Amino acid sequence: MPPTRRELESCVSMILLQLPFPPLPVVAVNGEGRDAIASSHDLLSQAIAVAVLGAAANPDTDARKENVLRRVNEVVATEWVRASAPVGGAAAWRSVPVDGIYDAYCCLFREYMACYPGSPDLRLRGHADVFPGMSVYEHAVQHLRAQEAYVAAEGGAGVPPVLPDDSYADLLRIYAMGMFLDSVHKM
Repeated sequence: MPPTRRELESCVSMILLQLPFPPLPVVAVNGEGRDAIASSHDLLSQAIAVAVLGAAANPDTDARKENVLRRVNEVVATEWVRASAPVGGAAAWRSVPVDGIYDAYCCLFREYMACYPGSPDLRLRGHADVFPGMSVYEHAVQHLRAQEAYVAAEGGAGVPPVLPDDSYADLLRIYAMGMFLDSVHKM
């Protein structure tokens, strides 16, 4: 018997919570045929739902996904160290440039999405195109807060809390700092 809609949504939510990707601004077409920005978490959640409902797992695809996820941690943590060192590290986290971090997330997200059926044409807008009130921004706040609650429940420490006046660049910095701290704890 297939899962109910509620069970499927719960399963997809738990998977998304565990994934390291911030919501990214995907170029989409709105109902009027014009370019718009959608959240990559909406796209990813649909891909996950189709995979959960679809055929049996493919070991090759699963291995590719695992490889990308390992690389996300390594690449973003390394980029965090590279970008934060000149400005004083985590103490000056709001000054850390995010271009390299954002580019790494975009590149690896495209690789991850290539593990799912669909169009290989995944276009993303720049991080400067995301503002409070947009779905991408709101999804990032919700995702980070859920991760904060999950990490706190597990006794973890580390990243600054999400604040109402944080920019999308600040949220990307929090994601990257979390990746760095996670990579340090795995050593």
